Amino acid sequence: MTAKEVINKALFLLGYNDGLGNTSDARFQTAAKNAVNFILADLIHCLGREDYGDIKSLSDEISMPKRVLYDVMPYGVAAFIAESIGDGEKQQYFAAMYNSKRKTVVYEDSVQD
Repeated sequence: MTAKEVINKALFLLGYNDGLGNTSDARFQTAAKNAVNFILADLIHCLGREDYGDIKSLSDEISMPKRVLYDVMPYGVAAFIAESIGDGEKQQYFAAMYNSKRKTVVYEDSVQD
């Protein structure tokens, strides 16, 4: 999945796009890349990996387990985007969702009961 696809999923969750998934609002574009990098750093740490590196462009592929990419990362990106434009209600909701989902991301070599 590319950074752009994660951002589009986050914008869809927030309802900040049209029916086709497009948005032309520059506020989202400026915040989105930083949001992906913040959440990427957090999730890499949660997975116990050391291969952190910022995405350079929105077409960069993100190397994470599929479940993390599709079910965890978009919620964190959505929280950062909402915060960056001052949408406190959605920021709180998506931050809570992200933190809940983030708890399921564990070191790959750990054992859970």
